[in-house]
Amino acid sequence: LLQTTRALALLALRNLGRHGQGGDAADLHEDLNRGRHAAALRFMAEQAHRHDLDVAAIAGGTGCSRTRLYEAFAAQGATVMGALREMRLQRAKGLMAHSPHTHLGAMAWRCGFADQSGFSKAFRARFGWSPSQWQQQLRAEPKDEA
Repeated sequence: LLQTTRALALLALRNLGRHGQGGDAADLHEDLNRGRHAAALRFMAEQAHRHDLDVAAIAGGTGCSRTRLYEAFAAQGATVMGALREMRLQRAKGLMAHSPHTHLGAMAWRCGFADQSGFSKAFRARFGWSPSQWQQQLRAEPKDEA
């Protein structure tokens, strides 16, 4: 939390110096949003395994309010929970590629999904395949011999 707050403060000071004392408020606001967005993504990557991770926890871990967090993600054309879901799904997909025989329920839990059903629905909606279909496809692919 201290590192994130420090990084945001340094970013603000650097931008104030770059824009002069009067500075363009819109540019500063945009820079702060980018900084908050980046800080939130770092926090989410570290904490994505937590099943209780929500907007309030992410905002607290990022050192900003929920309103500012929502604003930072909206400026990037994204949502907070959408970004977290994508991060978790990409992590799950990578784990399946690395170990296609992993039990889906255990893997879903490890990636931050509270239950296998919710994970399966989100996976199918994002990738067009159910997780079990994806695993079957991975198992059927020939392994490269080294």
